Amino acid sequence: MVKSCGGQDSNPRTPAGADLESFRGRSGGGSDRRIDVSEEDLELYVKHKGMTTCYKHTIRCKLLVRKFLENQKWKISYSDTLSYFNEIRNQCSPKTYRDNVLIVRDFLRFLGFEWSNRIKLPKIPHRLPVFVRTEQIEKLLSEIETIEDPIKSQQLRAFTILGATTGMRSEEIYKLTPDEIDLKNRSIRLTNTKSGEDRMVFFNEDAKKELEILLEWGNLPLFPYRIIQRFYYTAKDRCDGLLPKYLRKYFSTTSDKLGMPTGVKKRLMGHSTNGDIDLQHYSALTFDDLKAIYNRYWDEVQISL
Repeated sequence: MVKSCGGQDSNPRTPAGADLESFRGRSGGGSDRRIDVSEEDLELYVKHKGMTTCYKHTIRCKLLVRKFLENQKWKISYSDTLSYFNEIRNQCSPKTYRDNVLIVRDFLRFLGFEWSNRIKLPKIPHRLPVFVRTEQIEKLLSEIETIEDPIKSQQLRAFTILGATTGMRSEEIYKLTPDEIDLKNRSIRLTNTKSGEDRMVFFNEDAKKELEILLEWGNLPLFPYRIIQRFYYTAKDRCDGLLPKYLRKYFSTTSDKLGMPTGVKKRLMGHSTNGDIDLQHYSALTFDDLKAIYNRYWDEVQISL
């Protein structure tokens, strides 16, 4: 049975007593023995993931595992699993391929297949980072100016400038509600984050003006996912490939150029502080501290037309 780092069974569905032998019969008998897997096994795994990760990732895990199981006709073995990985290797990006291997291996470990420990994760080739320039964002804003629908145009303007000046993930912006936005303090309290922890972010006067206009429209969705995604993917060839997720890269790169302390940038962007002893145990910054530092570097930055 696979053990976790703490020495406990990592499989929450491990049976006891008389059922234990039948369970061992599934994971034993040789790695090339084909073992039946059921819909119930998948649902138990999904339930387990739902207790340890966010909803979006849980659904992704379910989809990738189901794709694997349907390909294998719900009978799995070590050699067949490796054949499946070789089959999909050239059908997706290196990162997506690695995600497939990682999630399927996690599922197999959950079921107690000992040979799953022999599955090695593929390495992701090193890629140069995407460079996002102010000129690209200005070009995108010019494209937005051509949109006749004033509400749609304002939603796109506010989304773009907010993303570029706060470092928020695009998923975080999509979920924003008016109650979370504090125009007076130019701040946003995020409660539905990737890490599951609350986070404060700040925006400059440029973004404040765009948000004020948007909020005047009343009870409308602030940042409709489909409208924003459709526009960005339609305009990307005319705007040097700029996508919503790259706005966060622009904030990170520009903050470095402006000289913002890395520790502050990590907090504002919601980066993990695991392994950073200073940020975890020593550096304590209040709301006013973070706001003052943000304003010092971003108050003078202007990217709107």
